[in-house]
Amino acid sequence: MVNTQISQKYIIRKIGFVSYKISIKIGTLLLCAIDVISSVMVFLWRRKKCDTMTPRQQIRKIIPDEYHENERNGLCRVCGKTRDQWEKRRSVFCSEECSKKYQKCFYTWAELRAKILKERGANCEKCNKDCSADTHELELDHITALVNGGDMWDESNLQLLCNRCHRKKTTLDLRKARFSKIGQKVLSSTM
Repeated sequence: MVNTQISQKYIIRKIGFVSYKISIKIGTLLLCAIDVISSVMVFLWRRKKCDTMTPRQQIRKIIPDEYHENERNGLCRVCGKTRDQWEKRRSVFCSEECSKKYQKCFYTWAELRAKILKERGANCEKCNKDCSADTHELELDHITALVNGGDMWDESNLQLLCNRCHRKKTTLDLRKARFSKIGQKVLSSTM
């Protein structure tokens, strides 16, 4: 009888120790899983934040009003042909030519930069530094910064600056934007 009581206590103690070890391992696994999930969430948040903050990834659309009108009427967006005049197996445009013509209505920031670089040459417009050896040293800058009300896609509002001049100008633009916001707050509080 004494032997069975000792063995029962021993077994209960062993089970308690094993369950304790298992609970520690489960807790550790849960903490690791929570850490991984939070890391993924932070990564996705940063990625989304960057996507909304980088205008260079934006695409400009220059779509004529007639294209929208044709689309509303069920016609080819570009040429206005009816569906029975379309090439076979076409669902949006009547032909490949119309599709390519429509695609030319869009351009990216990189294409705009390349166009301006080709037109104006590879020199900094502020210090006249020659950057033809490495055009990545030149940055496309808004003369009137976006934070100060400048237009994103207006080519007359764009200039090519070397990295050094661009950093200086950006610092001044941000300072100007900050002070104009402070001035607006002061003016609105006094009125």
